Amino acid sequence: MKQQFYKLFIISVIGLSAPQALSAQFWELLLEPIFIEGIYYAAFSGPNEPTWRETTFARFPYDEPNSGLFLPTNLIGDKNRFHAVAHFQSNESRTLGGLVQIKYTPISLLTAEVNYLKLFDHEQVDHTTVGVTSFSLNYNRLRLPRIHFWWGFGGIFINESDDRLEDNKAFSLNLGANYYFTKPLSLYGTMQIGEINDIIGAISEARIQVHLERYLLYAGYQDINFGDYEYSGVTFGAGIYF
Repeated sequence: MKQQFYKLFIISVIGLSAPQALSAQFWELLLEPIFIEGIYYAAFSGPNEPTWRETTFARFPYDEPNSGLFLPTNLIGDKNRFHAVAHFQSNESRTLGGLVQIKYTPISLLTAEVNYLKLFDHEQVDHTTVGVTSFSLNYNRLRLPRIHFWWGFGGIFINESDDRLEDNKAFSLNLGANYYFTKPLSLYGTMQIGEINDIIGAISEARIQVHLERYLLYAGYQDINFGDYEYSGVTFGAGIYF
């Protein structure tokens, strides 16, 4: 029953977003069971994968030596997880600022995330300040001991002190992954895609993280790019798992 609901959801989304001029042959291909099954498996769940009820959390990444945030199904851990990080960001002499990020996962299936980034642009004569707020609700597609992959939807709000942006908000599509390749390290990457001022852009970030029990340290790179509006810089941060 659940699979049928998701498949109907996929067909409805495709139908609403597709051009009316699609040929009958294309619709026949699009609605082939194997095509719908493929989208369902890629986006929601594949054969023989553990369900979200069978997936639990470690107290922190590598609490169990061969696992990251999610435990193997033969181990029982926590049912939810709260995570907070903060980082310093700089682009040489142009921008300077910082970010605060909060993630809450009430069940292993879903994660709510809020980010706030404040930047000071010293390249502008009036020392422009930029505030970027983003939020998202993400579906944890892969909840494996070594690999965590998610997708979801959210919003982006950008405020500049000189008001260069006419439209400063966007609905967003989110993608992200965390790969725990060897203790105590992991690779982390996210992208939040939206449209501002009729330009499709993204907020993206990549990190290498060092996990020290409940704490983590990381270094990385963050890029904000919406056409003429672009800020990027290296990042150095820390976080904690509750």
